Amino acid sequence: MNKKISALLGGLFILATINLFAQNSPGGGPGSGPPGGGSRGAQNAGAAFDTVATAVPEEKNIYTTVAGRLRPALTVSHPSPVAGTVSAVHVRLGQEVVKNEPLFTVVRDESAGSFAPVVVRSRIDGIVSSVSARLYNEIRSAEVGLEVIDPSLLMLRTYLSDKDAPSVRVGMKVEAVNSRGMRISGRLVSLSPEPDYQTGLFYLDFEFRDPSSMGGNSSAPNWLGQFVRVDLPVETVRGIFVSQNLLVRRYGQYYLWTVTEEKTLRLQRIQTGITIDETVLIQTGLQEGDNYLRVITGRETEGMPVPGSRTE
Repeated sequence: MNKKISALLGGLFILATINLFAQNSPGGGPGSGPPGGGSRGAQNAGAAFDTVATAVPEEKNIYTTVAGRLRPALTVSHPSPVAGTVSAVHVRLGQEVVKNEPLFTVVRDESAGSFAPVVVRSRIDGIVSSVSARLYNEIRSAEVGLEVIDPSLLMLRTYLSDKDAPSVRVGMKVEAVNSRGMRISGRLVSLSPEPDYQTGLFYLDFEFRDPSSMGGNSSAPNWLGQFVRVDLPVETVRGIFVSQNLLVRRYGQYYLWTVTEEKTLRLQRIQTGITIDETVLIQTGLQEGDNYLRVITGRETEGMPVPGSRTE
């Protein structure tokens, strides 16, 4: 029993010695200093840098949004070259076809003589989008029996007001976004030279290359027929922008916590302008080079040191 007690006391003595050494060591033990190591002065200097921003002018675009549904740029109708009866339909709706592949066959009326059946073939690579030719039904000359679309190139037609139309240019690159937030790149290929005189709207045609049709990329979404929106830059604004979250509203006016040369806070009255991308244009009250708080907590007071500064 005495040996067990002696062993227990010896273990406690060793643990106490290790703990005392850790507390008195220059680096300190776990939790003895700021997280990440370093002096508290260095930590505060980093905090002051992180909490203060400098007003710098920048340019931001104002956008207008147009929307519509993507459609194939190329739809090819395949009419019957002769009058007669449809003796065969070789494809089905939605089937992929290649150029010169048989689509349907027409047998001419034998009462006027004996003729070889006429095979109508696809003029492009694509997908069968409609089939109006019916087996054993009559078809007239020049009557469309089938249509084939090329899904690799898509078009979007939208409309724009006379106010914004002069701001866009043919050839500009754009991105279309669908309801799931997925994006497809394209460009503006045409802008009508005159508006619809009843609505006053100009029409725009955009062109998009469907990624799902490139190189057998089956994982890409099929964009054909999807409803998309396109944001078009129509004006550029230059000025000082700050986050809307930094504005303080008092007595019907807007204020901003600015930083003085003494590293203290001052509530500066400002006048705001347009809002773009959750930032607001500061028209008066904040000049280029002025410092302001980039993060506020609601506990700021006039004259208090900048949070994290050496004077705090």
